[in-house]
Amino acid sequence: MKRKEARELCMQLVYEMIIKNEFSLAGYQHFLENAPERPDQDGYIRQVLSSVIERHDEVDQMIRSYAIDWQMERIARVDLAILRVSIAELLDLDDIPSYVSVNEAIEMAKKFSTENSSAFVNGILGTYLKDRGEDRHATP
Repeated sequence: MKRKEARELCMQLVYEMIIKNEFSLAGYQHFLENAPERPDQDGYIRQVLSSVIERHDEVDQMIRSYAIDWQMERIARVDLAILRVSIAELLDLDDIPSYVSVNEAIEMAKKFSTENSSAFVNGILGTYLKDRGEDRHATP
């Protein structure tokens, strides 16, 4: 499993958490019980999901502050899952460059959500990075 696939799995598992309103590793445990073998990105997946779970309120407050004129209930659940995964990476995974997290979030929005979702996700994450003093387009 490549990192991109692991990121998409994280987004799908976070989406499941949103639907069930249950923020735990139960969905991932169920996935592992039914997977033919343990994913080689297990550490990454656990780290992202744990960050989403542990920082749930903090991440949602960040999303609220950047989703100007949007109520959390109006944000598409897929977009919310994408944002939570990306913000978890930005906050807790120092080995992933910020521009990679943002670009991957935009690509997931294009693949899994609505026509306008990639612009919405880009706007929130880009503004967050700008406030952190980072350029989302900068490469090392």
